[in-house]
Amino acid sequence: MDDLLAEFVAETREMLLALSSEVVAWEANPTDRARLDNIFRFVHTVKGNCGFFDFPRLEALSHAAEDALADVRAGRRETDTRLVNAVLAALDRIEAMALLIERGEPIGESGDDDLIALLSDTSDDDIGVLKARAGPLPGEPTVTAEQRTIRLPVELIDQVMSGVSEMVLARNDLARRLQDMGNQQGLTAPFARLSGLLSEVRDAITRTRMRRIEGLFGTFPRLVRDLSAELGKQVLVELESGEVELDREMIELIRDPLLHIIRNAIDHGIETPADRRASDKHEAGLLTISARQTGNTIMIGIMDDGRGIDCELLAAKAVEAGLVDPERAATMTEADRIDLIFEPGLSTAHRVTAISGRGVGMDVVRSNIEKFGGTLAIETRVGEGTRFLISVPLTLSILTSLTVAAGGQTFAIPRSYVEEIVSMAADNLELAQIGERRLLTFRE
Repeated sequence: MDDLLAEFVAETREMLLALSSEVVAWEANPTDRARLDNIFRFVHTVKGNCGFFDFPRLEALSHAAEDALADVRAGRRETDTRLVNAVLAALDRIEAMALLIERGEPIGESGDDDLIALLSDTSDDDIGVLKARAGPLPGEPTVTAEQRTIRLPVELIDQVMSGVSEMVLARNDLARRLQDMGNQQGLTAPFARLSGLLSEVRDAITRTRMRRIEGLFGTFPRLVRDLSAELGKQVLVELESGEVELDREMIELIRDPLLHIIRNAIDHGIETPADRRASDKHEAGLLTISARQTGNTIMIGIMDDGRGIDCELLAAKAVEAGLVDPERAATMTEADRIDLIFEPGLSTAHRVTAISGRGVGMDVVRSNIEKFGGTLAIETRVGEGTRFLISVPLTLSILTSLTVAAGGQTFAIPRSYVEEIVSMAADNLELAQIGERRLLTFRE
């Protein structure tokens, strides 16, 4: 029974992850019967499984959602914002119950009457008031971790990966020692065979840690929908992730920085419909989130077609805050002024909202990205929009590095930070001794 229950929870959470964006897409195109059928099948499956596992509260909620969607499929009910809000709230509640079931905690037998009434179209209550009054389930986690798709304990995978990483390091050390000893008769071929096998095992174990980044991206349409509705804006989301895979740990590390940037883009990047019409733009803003792989690096782009970042205003705010003096601000390049957005506490927002404005917390975002070897770059044009480009390593298990000896110490520089290696024998380096210092002349 425990195995069956674990399968039920895992399957429920995996389907929920994909359905969040499906509901938003269905709202945008109510005639999309395929998406409606997918959502209906999910709640129908949950309702049937609940009867087997004896979860009456979960069964009642999924049954109400099933009936509402069945009415839409039969043409007895129209798709509107009220219904979509109710379905999304039901999915949120089902996910919260699944988490409590996974943790072995009780979910109770009642508490969803208002939500069921809304699904049944017999309540005049507003969904926002409903959520505020209902609140989270007792013991409900505030952060939902992305569902794992393997049935082995993740700790076991991490332990195996750690052991393989140590073997790779031991192999590299042995290779250096054999090189120092010269070509030892009979050792070269067996070592090459061992090295090849170890590389294959390492690649196989690494793949078990990889997750499709579309699982993370799939949660963004719901976030954008709710936030844009709260701010009175219209925002369309375009996701471009393809078959990109990323280390499970890396996905968790980049989640918060991406959410922060997306919130900023909607709150202070994309204008209101009235402002966009006044600027001869479509009243609905476009937010494009993309990911692509380049070697051992994943490039993630977040681009909006909003008002852009006013570099002149940034410089003025920095002078006002005493971060730079007026003389330096006058001579700063546009790139230098954009970098001011990473100054702690600097903001161009005219009012304080619950959502951070551009500049507030961006220093923390960049710092968190750089902690695991990533980089963050910003491109912007006033009136046209802003693009954030994040570069992160494919995995944190092993980082290929260049070892450098200096001053009697050995340092390891991640290879992603090395742009060029120049040989002293290439006749393009000139060393000069001036006093106690050695100076290097390189390409003039």
